[in-house]
Amino acid sequence: MNLVRSALLLICILCSTAQAQTLRDDFNLGTNGSVLAITSAGNTVYIGGSFTRIAPPSGSAVPISTTTGQPVALPLVQGDVYAVAPAEDGGWYIGGIFTAVNGVPRSGLARLNADHTLSSWNPPMNSRVNALAASGGVLYVGGQFTSIGGAARMNVAALDTATGNATAWNPGASALVQTLLVHGGNVYIGGAFTAVGGQTRNRIAAIDAATGNVTPWDPNLDAQTWAMAVSDTTLIVGGGFSNVGGTPRNNLAAIGLAGGQPTAWNPNPNGLVRSLAVNGSTVYAGGLFTSIGGVTRLRIAALDGTTGLPTAWNPGAPGYDNPLLVDLREMTKIEDRQKWFQKYVVENNRGTTPAPCLPVASRSYVARASCRHP
Repeated sequence: MNLVRSALLLICILCSTAQAQTLRDDFNLGTNGSVLAITSAGNTVYIGGSFTRIAPPSGSAVPISTTTGQPVALPLVQGDVYAVAPAEDGGWYIGGIFTAVNGVPRSGLARLNADHTLSSWNPPMNSRVNALAASGGVLYVGGQFTSIGGAARMNVAALDTATGNATAWNPGASALVQTLLVHGGNVYIGGAFTAVGGQTRNRIAAIDAATGNVTPWDPNLDAQTWAMAVSDTTLIVGGGFSNVGGTPRNNLAAIGLAGGQPTAWNPNPNGLVRSLAVNGSTVYAGGLFTSIGGVTRLRIAALDGTTGLPTAWNPGAPGYDNPLLVDLREMTKIEDRQKWFQKYVVENNRGTTPAPCLPVASRSYVARASCRHP
């Protein structure tokens, strides 16, 4: 990225004698590979290198229009974003491992206003945020930290959404909190911990949202929880476990919100489940599995919320080490990538309309950038 930035700085110097040695804010492009050669002719700068795409940098958090599918704003986040939660009065919160948003220092936690500008809300945090949920003027935060909002807190905390200060709510978790949600007066947390609030709780727990006291609810998982979602009277839980409260359950389970026991719902995926969503009577699961409910599903599946069986919905998601994707990464021409994608979609019956693999803004190895103002 430093090489790219240096290249773009040189472009700006070449383009404008009036702004010599000044980085132009209106000329802000990035590439997905190295820029190895630059020359100019008139108002045009030609760059060459090992890139296949040139576009404005997006940062690590981009709001996408649900109508057009296009980015609606680019709040440049310097670092990784692991969690996003809508703010109750508009805008949203982001958490992760980052150092700045739009050039303004932020330590892994920030609020973006409804107009996509950065809020002045700025609670300090000393490591990483993995999960966020806002409710009743409070932002509940999970992750891996020992200090947040000006107070000592172990991996889980509640922040005042007005001031950013930590509230008195302080259960504490012994290790990473990977996921959390608020439901029915409780804050449910999941992760790699084995104790919460001084009580034994293996990888999942329920905490009173008002008092911070750990409730008796105790499903007892044998390995890390990665994702949770509420479905009626159950909590759908995904992770890398094989046992829930003494009952065999591989990587995905439905746990009663009342008693903490697993239900008969048992899709049995053969790999880690890392994300979950519930829409009506359908549970969507994503992760590293290739089989679920006894049928082939590549890393993403829709499951009947009652039976646990996969529905006909089957988009498929090849893994990074999948031979098909390895072949794709080795292709250097856009035309070859597009043909590969169309062949993959048609032959595997995972869609009805072939779609281009890369956006029209993609460029392979050489590109032309105009220096003229819009």
